Amino acid sequence: MNILFLNSSVNIAKNTWWHHGLGCLVAILKDNGFKVEVTTLFSEKEHLKVFSKIESFQPKIIGFSSVASQFKFIKSLSLEIKKKFPHLIVVCGGVHPTIFPDCLKEAPGLDGIFRGESEFAFLELAIRVKEGKPFHDISNFAYLNDAEELVLNPLRPLIENLDMLPFSDREAFNYEEILKSTKGRTRFIFNRGCPYSCTYCCNHALAKVYGLKIMKPRFRSPELSVKEIMRVLKKYKVKNIFIIDEIFGLNREWLLEFCALYKKYIKLPFECFQRANFVDEEKLIRLKDAGCFSVAFGVESGSDFIRNKIMNRQMTREQIISAFRLCHRLGLKTVASNIIGLPFETKEMIFETIKLNREILPHSSIVGIFYPYPGTELEKLCREKNLINEEKLNDPNFVERKRGSVLNLEIPDGELDWFRKNWYRLIYRNPNTMFLHPKRLILGEGYKGLRRAARKVPFIYNIYQNIKY
Repeated sequence: MNILFLNSSVNIAKNTWWHHGLGCLVAILKDNGFKVEVTTLFSEKEHLKVFSKIESFQPKIIGFSSVASQFKFIKSLSLEIKKKFPHLIVVCGGVHPTIFPDCLKEAPGLDGIFRGESEFAFLELAIRVKEGKPFHDISNFAYLNDAEELVLNPLRPLIENLDMLPFSDREAFNYEEILKSTKGRTRFIFNRGCPYSCTYCCNHALAKVYGLKIMKPRFRSPELSVKEIMRVLKKYKVKNIFIIDEIFGLNREWLLEFCALYKKYIKLPFECFQRANFVDEEKLIRLKDAGCFSVAFGVESGSDFIRNKIMNRQMTREQIISAFRLCHRLGLKTVASNIIGLPFETKEMIFETIKLNREILPHSSIVGIFYPYPGTELEKLCREKNLINEEKLNDPNFVERKRGSVLNLEIPDGELDWFRKNWYRLIYRNPNTMFLHPKRLILGEGYKGLRRAARKVPFIYNIYQNIKY
């Protein structure tokens, strides 16, 4: 039996991203004898491409995975599919349906949704469809009954032993082309769950779905984690690795074992995410010794009010400064991730974020505009205060975190976008930092573009590389 997944990546950079969770599900289904393919969609106008694929591949199940910003495209496409191919079973899983199951009421093209960790629930769906059996009572499944009432089936327990999951199937995503686009940079994730409850993030909402206070972290064993990397290295040309665990190495014993194995068997430079109030010198030394060259931190806001009262980051300014200074002293590059356009934020608070970035002086500073994910505490606050502009929220041309805000704020969209576009200039072109990062001083926002262009001319690129950070 054939199963087709439609990977909705509308308004996301082409050929730079693949879906790790979907890759795991593809692997499980293939291991159980199903023929599975993935078609990635970069535009909401690719209906004809989808119809052609359905006609040639002849699937019995169409599956989507969705975050909030992609669901408006998925509900439109699923309806078109259902009109043309009414015999197909069309379902959707992912973070958005999990923490906001009411989304099913606005998606008549879907037969149901999956909530939570549904790898084996989806496998059960596939088996039942293949055998011609009813499937609406499957665990983790949700559907609308004849009275149009939402029915939420009980959830399977969280998967405690991640070693029981197969390695994600990258081949289904045309992974060789993705690696060409990323210049050999590949991503891995080895854990699930985060013990923190930041109000803008999905983790606290996921915990509530399971009746928990926090999502206790669970890990794939260090041995299998390294084995997965080795498996990818045998098949693809990889230059460096980005470990995208939300906070890498939450379990110190796990981290030490992983670092020892990575240093012995992999020997490639890698990057990872850390949390400023969680790192210490011993941990960073071990990471660097294993091959880590860059650490990314969520700074988010320079305003203590926004960072801790609104976002619930539970992190002091001093802890952020200390973490970056420690990385600089140890010779690790740093990335600072920031968010602007938050509820109750003023222009003065945005400048506090800029000032903090100037003080910590990351090698790279990135910024996005806040987007209220349904089901999160901060989205609920935005609705309580009537801050959400529904017209903007449902605008198909709106690009999440990159073009203005979906909130009705005191700061106009044009000014928010100005901050976003001029972020590098605001941080690196000032008397305190302008001579510390010469590349950014000289090139400004053209820094990354020139780097990409210089790669094509070896002589110029060698000169470029010798300009000190």
